[in-house]
Amino acid sequence: MQLRKWSVVLLALLLAAMAMVPMVNAEELSDQTGNHFSIESLTKIKILNVHDKNELKTETILSPQELTIPQPVKKFDLVTFDILAINENVGKKQNPIVVIGESKYSMILTRANFENIDDGIDSYYGTLNGIKDSEVLLTIADNVIIGSVRLNNETFYIKPVEPRMRISADRPVLHIIYSSKDVRQEKPIKIDDGTLRIPVIKETSPSEFSGTTNEEPRSVNAITQWATVNILVATDNQFYTQESNWQATAQDIINTANSQNVYGRNDIQVSLSVMSYDDSKRTDLSNDADIVSDPLDTFYEHFSNSYLNANSADIALYLLGYNSQF
Repeated sequence: MQLRKWSVVLLALLLAAMAMVPMVNAEELSDQTGNHFSIESLTKIKILNVHDKNELKTETILSPQELTIPQPVKKFDLVTFDILAINENVGKKQNPIVVIGESKYSMILTRANFENIDDGIDSYYGTLNGIKDSEVLLTIADNVIIGSVRLNNETFYIKPVEPRMRISADRPVLHIIYSSKDVRQEKPIKIDDGTLRIPVIKETSPSEFSGTTNEEPRSVNAITQWATVNILVATDNQFYTQESNWQATAQDIINTANSQNVYGRNDIQVSLSVMSYDDSKRTDLSNDADIVSDPLDTFYEHFSNSYLNANSADIALYLLGYNSQF
């Protein structure tokens, strides 16, 4: 049971990491029209300053009501990207230039090393060159790009918004770009009760969890010890189908969580390491009658300790689709 409880805590921390954006009230939403974000030469603007997907017309956007735009987002730009060019540039360390308003910034990126899975999806972390306290987190697949760019107390988010059934090789996937200043505040969701005991985790050095010799762990104090938590990431049919690329979304979550450094102590930092992305039980989960009313216990029934051990995982992370609203 301790393993399941620790999984709940990790899920809470991951959700908190994803939600760490400055929130504002509805009346304070940004009305600026010039502070748009794009990747120079590789972003095609479809529509700027959209306040609701009901504004989108079927003449220009196919079935706009199907787009998975989060309800708290109150203004966004609808765009597509040249993903192939972005992948090539980053792979060759020719980092793309981001444009924010009238300013241009080069990205200094390092490939993340939280997985050793050859799935064609890679995550990166870094900064904007010369910008103090900036942060860049990107996950790039062959058809989507997900992530965030933070500077000057503002974060720009990139998210694909077409469900899986709409994805076609004939056209680029629609994405939204929105600012943390254009996210409406919502009531916090209670996820966990009380304090749990810290499980015993093997301590490792940064070099031991590095996937390859040319990758570097996130910067920490030289005397800091590292503890690696091996994760099996699983999902259900709802999350699988509503995401453009569920594995890319999962990697973005882990990349964001690893960037927060909220799991460790002063002398020990925790590295989340993905062992596998498992959708083999998504139909079993979705067909379980208790998946909505008691998702965590239901998930634990399908992903037992023995199943995790067989997959070399310490814990499992469940990406639940049945509590999402668009």
